[in-house]
Amino acid sequence: MIALGFALAVCACGAGGGSPAPQDASDGVTGRVRVAGNTPFEQVLIEPDVASDAVEVRGEYRDELRHLSGATVRASGSFSGEHRFEVSGYEILKIAGQEPFVGVLDLREGDLLVRSVDGEVKQIRSPSAELVALAGAKVWVILDSNGAMKGYGVIRER
Repeated sequence: MIALGFALAVCACGAGGGSPAPQDASDGVTGRVRVAGNTPFEQVLIEPDVASDAVEVRGEYRDELRHLSGATVRASGSFSGEHRFEVSGYEILKIAGQEPFVGVLDLREGDLLVRSVDGEVKQIRSPSAELVALAGAKVWVILDSNGAMKGYGVIRER
């Protein structure tokens, strides 16, 4: 199984130039997640697809978004300063050009399931022992039409 790690490390570009980040975030911020710098100066950024500067992610979802470097997301929230965005929620739009299914891994009667926050459930066919051991973790998965794993990533440990 491929964890698509290569796709999550594709964005090593600098923060874009252009116009400043909009101060009206009623629609949120949409763009690619990027992690810049080193501890203790590490920043989690969302680089919008439009010509505006990257915004630094703040708030309770910062760590989850850090695990999504390279993914395209739509974050809701509000600006807490110039180029600082306090995230109150987010949606993963694309990973490696594909739409992932996001949820918590659940092992039930020998079957490995992914349960989304809205209750949708997908079964993973023939999961690896490594994936089964992650039961309880919040993950993104990309499955083929038969439910076989094409890629996955851990967003939050159990």
